[in-house]
Amino acid sequence: MRAYLASLTWGAVRSVLAGFTRSRHHGRFSVHRSDDIVGKHPIMRKRTSADEKKAGLPVESPFEFLKRDIFAGIKSKYSIPHLKIRPIHQTKDAIIWKHHITAWKRKFITVKIENKRMETAERCTARLTFTKLPPKASHLKKEYNLRWIGSNQSFHGDDTGSIPITKGLRRLELVFSDSDEVLAGCWIACTGAFSDTGKDQVFLPAGTYHAVLRVTCGNGKGDERKYRIESPKNWEDLHVEEMK
Repeated sequence: MRAYLASLTWGAVRSVLAGFTRSRHHGRFSVHRSDDIVGKHPIMRKRTSADEKKAGLPVESPFEFLKRDIFAGIKSKYSIPHLKIRPIHQTKDAIIWKHHITAWKRKFITVKIENKRMETAERCTARLTFTKLPPKASHLKKEYNLRWIGSNQSFHGDDTGSIPITKGLRRLELVFSDSDEVLAGCWIACTGAFSDTGKDQVFLPAGTYHAVLRVTCGNGKGDERKYRIESPKNWEDLHVEEMK
């Protein structure tokens, strides 16, 4: 019985060592068989470059391994896109738009998104998720894709609002109010708000709303911030401030 248990134990050890060999092709140690050992059991010994060449494995010096890891770390930190939501400036980010013929006015609350890295951030999206709604806003969905300024989303039909962002700043519309609107409130700045058929679905009746803005990109890091949106009774009083 003792010999049987010993053979089972040794079989388990051999399985572990064999798995170590298969999973460590780029390591500096491996399991090899030696005919000079009594019982012909595998032993651990240092793997040489000749062993690697014979097995068809890549040969890599410790310096090359270190250099590759250092360069990969530098690229990850300073090249891979990183989007950052800038704090809202209560005067510079509140934009009054006026029609040059009819004097029709809208007030937009905008947010600046910065790509802090050299590489272009691809497939960037911005979503506004509501966490608190007043009773009169039960018609709203929980989440909406927002509109990037200058993206012309209402015409190219991209419901996700996915765009590329190069290094630097890109402005995003959050909410807006209208001087000609008879109802008290504002709109979410999404594609539906700029169409006659969808604008009622994204209207925010006057009241206080809590929401989270999340910006993401397909090849890097995103960011998020929490806001309190004061949908106004008077269109000029539209106000958004950041929450902790």
